[in-house]
Amino acid sequence: MAVDGNPETLAVLWEGLSEPVRAAALATSLGVLLAFRNNERGIIKKLLEVVAGGVTGLIIGYILHMAKFEPWVIWSSNVAIAYLGVDKVRQIIDHYVDKYVYKKEI
Repeated sequence: MAVDGNPETLAVLWEGLSEPVRAAALATSLGVLLAFRNNERGIIKKLLEVVAGGVTGLIIGYILHMAKFEPWVIWSSNVAIAYLGVDKVRQIIDHYVDKYVYKKEI
């Protein structure tokens, strides 16, 4: 099937992607918009954060998909990653890993 500008072709291609990939793709585009809304950081740091957010969303999305969570959970996690940013998500994950895996008092 060639991509010939037919809207139905693009819809079929979109539907052919798995739920975590679709969620990560849209969360990455949201991350681009959010990264460029202010001028605090340089362009390279913004792009790296967007890529890291997309990859993180894809990984978490597939983990949730394999754990048989509903699609809205996958989408919500990707939106949260896009809004919070990779640094904040890493802090949250580190907190819960320390608390539940390493049994540290926090």
